[in-house]
Amino acid sequence: MVGIDLIGRIDALEVGGRSLAFWGLGQVGVAIKGPSGVLYVDPYLTDSDGEGGSLPRTFPPPLAPAEVTNATAVLLTHVHVDHTDPDTVLPLSEASSEARFVAPFTSGDTLVEAGLDGDRIVVPEVGEPVETAGAKITAVPSSHTELEHDPERGYPYLGYVIEWNGVTVYHAGDTCVFGDMQLIGRIYEPDVAIRGYM
Repeated sequence: MVGIDLIGRIDALEVGGRSLAFWGLGQVGVAIKGPSGVLYVDPYLTDSDGEGGSLPRTFPPPLAPAEVTNATAVLLTHVHVDHTDPDTVLPLSEASSEARFVAPFTSGDTLVEAGLDGDRIVVPEVGEPVETAGAKITAVPSSHTELEHDPERGYPYLGYVIEWNGVTVYHAGDTCVFGDMQLIGRIYEPDVAIRGYM
């Protein structure tokens, strides 16, 4: 099941109480559907490395970026191309013309440089929820190889806690285990946790 068929199935699925639906997109990308919208986290739907080469996938993209017509919001964890891919984001942003893009400052800079309207990008403050389609999305720090922080612009690597329809999801992005992960777990008590490859 690929492409338009996959989007059609996502759109047709009715999400019941205290539940969410998940579709893996490859790498650490996932589509999450709640009762009032669809969130995409780190969609990487090409083989692009942004410079004319390729970042090989283990299987073909399940859909083309321009087929993603149902995104309410897109959450990006960091600037690496398999998480913030302009060749995915720009066609997706046209197909889902109302979607907002929640991203760390590094990803925001990359997308604006690639041509995405900066008004569609939200650079969240860690710990300050952003609400969309009934979902409460809270950015938390992530540690790709170490915990990095720019005192003026914030964290370049983020995870997200998504509280939606009675379910709490912690998407940590690509992260090594670090001290604050336990604190995040204690504060938010996630029902589902997703972590990238490190």
